[in-house]
Amino acid sequence: MMKIKFILKICLRFILKIFYIFPVKKNIIFLESFDGNELCCSPYYIYDYLRNQNTKYKFIISTKISKKNNNGVRYVKTKSFSWVLAQIYSGIQIINTGFKFFIPYRKNQILINTWHGGGAYKRVGNADNAIINSKYLNKSNEYVNKHLTYFISSSREFSKVMKESLLIPEEKFLNIGLPRNDIFFNSDRMEQSNLKIRKKYNISENDFVVLYAPTYRGSMVNANFSSELDCNKLKIALSQKTKKKILLTYRGHYFIHNSSTLNSVDFDWSNEPNMQDLLCCADLLITDYSSSMWDFSYTGKPCFLFVPDIDSYLENRGFYTDPLKWGFSICKTNDELAEKIMTFDKAEYEKAVVENHKFFGSFEEGNATKKIVDIINRINNRSRK
Repeated sequence: MMKIKFILKICLRFILKIFYIFPVKKNIIFLESFDGNELCCSPYYIYDYLRNQNTKYKFIISTKISKKNNNGVRYVKTKSFSWVLAQIYSGIQIINTGFKFFIPYRKNQILINTWHGGGAYKRVGNADNAIINSKYLNKSNEYVNKHLTYFISSSREFSKVMKESLLIPEEKFLNIGLPRNDIFFNSDRMEQSNLKIRKKYNISENDFVVLYAPTYRGSMVNANFSSELDCNKLKIALSQKTKKKILLTYRGHYFIHNSSTLNSVDFDWSNEPNMQDLLCCADLLITDYSSSMWDFSYTGKPCFLFVPDIDSYLENRGFYTDPLKWGFSICKTNDELAEKIMTFDKAEYEKAVVENHKFFGSFEEGNATKKIVDIINRINNRSRK
């Protein structure tokens, strides 16, 4: 079956070359987040920066939901003919997942993969224990990487493991940090995002907000998640520790389509498009193997890993690095989570986070968006001469 799909995609790519009759338009930027979900993550921050510069670029945004074009922005429905065509003639393409094997990319296009996670935690691609290493997957990666201009990296360790997982050539990595994480180096922007979310959900500035954001289990086509988190026990522990009103919020992975089934959750934020806004609002993060821990580590606020299935996850999927090197408290049970919350030491945590950043070789400095935009402008201006 994999071989048949592979051959069909090659045939489709050959047929689509007929649309080379449309020249590449250097001033058009195609953007996509999570295969057509709401524009978010690093592509959004690059887009927002460019828009505020009043540049002459025009934007095409991939979306799963039909939207009306407005103010210089054109929306194309994911997997539609217009979506395919846009990727054939857009001069610049910025996505956070993977470029498509069946699209006939051209030499004079700029393809930028921002990816959607930092650090080096759970395994992906060829390194995922649950994925059969296939020659067809490798050939797909080789084709895409041949046309790839840049793959943005958050850290030295991330670059190292993604070379193995997605076969990214070393010269393709742009070691500048993630544009979506620039916000954590600007206290004013963080506070604006914090207040925006609190106002939207009528949350007092004095309320202590906990964000529970686990990743999925299974695969993209059969993703699932069932939590063992005891919300009431968590709230009691945090209330005793902080002496504040505790609000528990939840955000599921975008592969998971059902809302949270957890009891005692005050807000389900799974449909909020911008994770960084939520991280700015949260006073504490609880996750498991999600790279949100990497992003949140730059806020200076505490993060705990609730991982009752860590042994089976290690066997079925695997990790790039030892979880003990991640810098966060690892809790296998609800009792352990409550205990580590009660005994949390801010100074020790901050020291562990600094060591974590050193261990991974962080590239985050707070100016990734400006750096990638400068590169885009430089390449585009050079090609016009």
